[in-house]
Amino acid sequence: AVEVTVSRTSGAEAIELLVRRNLTDSEDIAFEEQPSSSLPEGTTAWVGKTLVPEVEGEHMTVGIITSRIPSEGVVLELPANATSGVKTWRFVTAVHSDVEGPAVQPLEAAISSFESAMAMGSGLYFTHAEAWEAEMWRWRGIEVGAETEESLELARVVNASMYYIMSSLRADHPWGLSPGG
Repeated sequence: AVEVTVSRTSGAEAIELLVRRNLTDSEDIAFEEQPSSSLPEGTTAWVGKTLVPEVEGEHMTVGIITSRIPSEGVVLELPANATSGVKTWRFVTAVHSDVEGPAVQPLEAAISSFESAMAMGSGLYFTHAEAWEAEMWRWRGIEVGAETEESLELARVVNASMYYIMSSLRADHPWGLSPGG
């Protein structure tokens, strides 16, 4: 999820948001865009199958739904008549796969997660942060050497890498991370 807030007090009255999203070019999954008539308003969705099975003979199906953002980007700006001087936009993406079991319909599960996330509003961020604080981020990061500019940069890189690794693991999925570059 991405939440963008623009306020007059911060000196910014507009932000240009550029998004590159082209799932049809995936080398790993054959995606098909879904008809918008069956989706919540303002969304785009895809369903795809892995091209190479992770387990012999089992191709995984993936469902993705996301807030629609034009491919040319969008300028988020405060309306001229805004009284509060603050406006917030939320963009959410939900992904599910049938790795959860044969009864799971990935797109339907993704739509349900998307709608739940959108209903939470700004509470989504706080729920996410609390879960990471309580469960995943207890270890408080990795300290790297003395506090120099170089060691702080190394610590940022190491801790960001740990975040992405930890957020990609699932307790209920027996396989490790996919290879990445």
